[in-house]
Amino acid sequence: MLEKNTSVGLNNVPFHFCEGPPSPDIRSALFTRLINAWQSTGFAWGAKIQDARHRRREAMSKRKAFEEFANGELIARLRELGLDVDRFYWGPKTISLRVALALVRMIDATPPKHVLEIGAGTSTAILAALSSAYDFSVLSIENHMPTIKYVQYLLGNIPAQEHLTMQLCKFKRFRCHDEAGGRYWWYDVDFSHATADFDFVFIDGPVESVVGRRGSLPAIVNRLAEDHLVVCDDLMNRPVGRECRAAWSRYFPEMTCEADAYAPRLARIRVPH
Repeated sequence: MLEKNTSVGLNNVPFHFCEGPPSPDIRSALFTRLINAWQSTGFAWGAKIQDARHRRREAMSKRKAFEEFANGELIARLRELGLDVDRFYWGPKTISLRVALALVRMIDATPPKHVLEIGAGTSTAILAALSSAYDFSVLSIENHMPTIKYVQYLLGNIPAQEHLTMQLCKFKRFRCHDEAGGRYWWYDVDFSHATADFDFVFIDGPVESVVGRRGSLPAIVNRLAEDHLVVCDDLMNRPVGRECRAAWSRYFPEMTCEADAYAPRLARIRVPH
């Protein structure tokens, strides 16, 4: 049993049990220990913060260098296609420069015959311009009228619109071909505009805050040509994308899905018939 004013040692720092405030020497010892602990922890955190800032500066520098490169190649190609690049806006609500350039390179490498775009936007104008160069059809479905008007603004009066059909759709409840898939919301689209099955599909909608993309593949799988490529944005880099991939893998066990080598956030998907 400890009595009043009895001293005990704890890590070489004396603690006095007393009724009054600690003596000055105890306060000094405690303060010194606190300062030492704060300094050692602070220096460690300071080093981590500096290291994080350095990595961020490096990442920003690399991103800026890439954007300058991508912007140069992409803008030059868009001008070749007859687009007014000054009308384009690149931001959080549009596809990135990397995705846009990857899309152009895919089409340039292997021009398709019939393209389906799910979710219109900047990519619609690019696909339409490419369709004029390679003579393929584009069906773009969208639920937001201002987006369609934005695409029309991007295209201006160039002949690319002759190959493009844009369809404004509401959403409808569907049942997956597999009962295990349950029901899902998707565009109430009229595919009578399509003259053949699609050999190239670009999925960039609907946005998750509205419906999400989970219903896209079940809705179009019967409309895919035997030799096809489905490209989906944001499927490889976001949690909702991983959930979507997991669901599609259950619905279509034979499906192959891989990240694009140039734009890793893009998924390249094939569903064998």
